Amino acid sequence: MSGSQTSAGLLSHDMTAGEAMVCLLDHWAQDFVDHLPLLMSTEDPEGTHHTRVALRRLRAVLHGFRPILKNSGIAPVKDEAKALFHRIGELRDAEILLQAIGGDDRTEALSAKRIALRAALRTQDADGFATRTHALLQGKAWRRKGRTARDWRKGPVKVLASRALDVASGTCAAYGPDIAELSPEMRHSFRKDLKTFRYLSEFFLPLWRLSPASAHLSTVKAMQDELGVLTDIAAMRRAVTPDATTRSEQDQKTAGALIAADILWHKLAAQEPWWR
Repeated sequence: MSGSQTSAGLLSHDMTAGEAMVCLLDHWAQDFVDHLPLLMSTEDPEGTHHTRVALRRLRAVLHGFRPILKNSGIAPVKDEAKALFHRIGELRDAEILLQAIGGDDRTEALSAKRIALRAALRTQDADGFATRTHALLQGKAWRRKGRTARDWRKGPVKVLASRALDVASGTCAAYGPDIAELSPEMRHSFRKDLKTFRYLSEFFLPLWRLSPASAHLSTVKAMQDELGVLTDIAAMRRAVTPDATTRSEQDQKTAGALIAADILWHKLAAQEPWWR
């Protein structure tokens, strides 16, 4: 099973937070490179999807382990991952619009974007991303200085994991109880923060063997799906002005997704944090 599908078994109780961070960052950088050939040599949209997921998970690692990371030291990895993510994201957006709307002009535009992306990735030496990440992690430049950061880094990963999950869940909770009140842009941001929370949960789940996390994660994933419907509809409306029939259909889907997401959000809020 590819890394994009699971990170189970990567972490163990005897790891320090620093060791866990290096393990996870190395893993997802390599997972990105492993999926590059599908993106670079085929038109299969799974190549775009899996490379983006690997980069999003890598960025979630950087988010969760911020207390031990020196901003300037980790910047080469962080900045390159961000640039790759957004560059590939342009192709991913075009693929989604083609699937939803179709049209010869969009097919041609998608082909042009794919050619341009591949050229840019070759120029950037995207194949070397994992090697560059690994080399940086072997040094000490990424380590935040100070006693507190040192204690976090050398302490058990479970301690920092609990803190990371508290922060990530708190970030999501800050959006408030009513999803319908959020603007489309805020809902999109909410979905991204929810993904970070989900990925961190999946990374750290093995550290809580008996935790009731399955139901919690299922709810989070279902929420992501409903918010994804809202994001896709907003993207389609930005790209093409819908006719009256299409707009009515989109309005119905939007209303249904909002109701479902709201129910799931309240369900999630009622569940006890499994990592405490």
